[in-house]
Amino acid sequence: KKLKEKLTKLEEKREKIKAYNKEQKKKGEPIADAYHLSNLSQNIRSVKLRIEYLKKQENIEEIEETYGDITLKTDKDYNRVRLIFPGKPDDAIRAKLKSNGFRWSPYNGAWQRQLNSWALRLAKEIAQEVANV
Repeated sequence: KKLKEKLTKLEEKREKIKAYNKEQKKKGEPIADAYHLSNLSQNIRSVKLRIEYLKKQENIEEIEETYGDITLKTDKDYNRVRLIFPGKPDDAIRAKLKSNGFRWSPYNGAWQRQLNSWALRLAKEIAQEVANV
């Protein structure tokens, strides 16, 4: 909601500057600096991308699956996907987790990374691979 409000304000500001420039050109006077419009356009673009990203995040559902002894959880509140092992994984598994962006969280007692569809796919692949070994 806040991002949509921000987007509306930025677009209104851009339109005001465009109208101002149009009037100034008719009068033959200097217009607003070009970087104002460039910066506004970039800010509008980044807000739109953020809104798009958050819409995609809404489509990811909270899951808790078990692969052998390994539990895979998603936590949308903290924006994390977590792999919980019964004990300390061996060096090869830890190296694979680290190379795929997972980090150990002592607070949660799990290997975790930021939640997105790719991270969820990686977590499932790793959990299945380790469970089958």
